[in-house]
Amino acid sequence: SSENYVIYYTHASDGKISYEKFLGSSKEEGQKLSHGVLYFKNDNLVKSENVFDVIVDDKVTTTTISYEYDTYNNPYNSIVGYNKLLDKAAIVSKNNVVMIVAETAVVVGDQTISSAKMHTISYKYDKDNNPTEQESESSLNNPNYSKIQYLY
Repeated sequence: SSENYVIYYTHASDGKISYEKFLGSSKEEGQKLSHGVLYFKNDNLVKSENVFDVIVDDKVTTTTISYEYDTYNNPYNSIVGYNKLLDKAAIVSKNNVVMIVAETAVVVGDQTISSAKMHTISYKYDKDNNPTEQESESSLNNPNYSKIQYLY
């Protein structure tokens, strides 16, 4: 990866995909940054569990992100192979994500500090069920309002 990390995926027979993310260009030379499990249903990522393996100040951090979808076409789904880019989260799904719930737990010694944030996304669609506009008050990576327009 151009971002100086590599991810190894293991596909299980039950549909779960486990992964390990390493700093550097290989598992052997890099430091393990995180590991987790991806859960898919109907070609949509419905849950992502992540454990951060870099422990800072004796804190162990885990995240669980749940996704809900509409029944309309994800514009990225028409790009051949895009659904194989598993590190891109919900954008690889068949449909458009309409709600994200991110739960974080930080364990320090015998104490656990938990938090949860919900993000909703709304869309406008064309006659072919493709989104033409996407709006959200905030997202996982952006605390600000965003509006995306799709042109076909």
